Amino acid sequence: MFLITNNIIIIIIRFHRIEKYCQSYITKKLNNSSQKFHIFDQLNPIVHVKNNFDNLRVDKNHISRNSSDTYYLNDDVVLRTHTSAHQCDNIRNNKQLFLCCGDVYRRDEVDSSHYPVFHQMEGNIRKYVCTLYMIMMMMICL
Repeated sequence: MFLITNNIIIIIIRFHRIEKYCQSYITKKLNNSSQKFHIFDQLNPIVHVKNNFDNLRVDKNHISRNSSDTYYLNDDVVLRTHTSAHQCDNIRNNKQLFLCCGDVYRRDEVDSSHYPVFHQMEGNIRKYVCTLYMIMMMMICL
């Protein structure tokens, strides 16, 4: 269940060295804008199941949790399947504008549209702090 092939280990090492250059054009454009984003591009690809699935409310029986879809290092630790695994920590640390960039890992068969490692970039913009009351009022109005 916890087997990671040598090919994946080699890819992790190789991609980790070059991934910073992949998003440089986009991050330069963003940081030249009026809004300054915190760029997180050196985050550890090894994350807890809690951050990869639980905190994002992925159902306990969702197929993405299967060892046939995710690289488990042990029962509690995986290679991240998306950069969203870092969102909760950044939000908890009160980051308002941030970009998470990095390689993500999924157990895919290699074909013309699938590869077990790919680069992902996602942004988060939080400008307004909403109270539970405000959210409830918005839901009532919808």
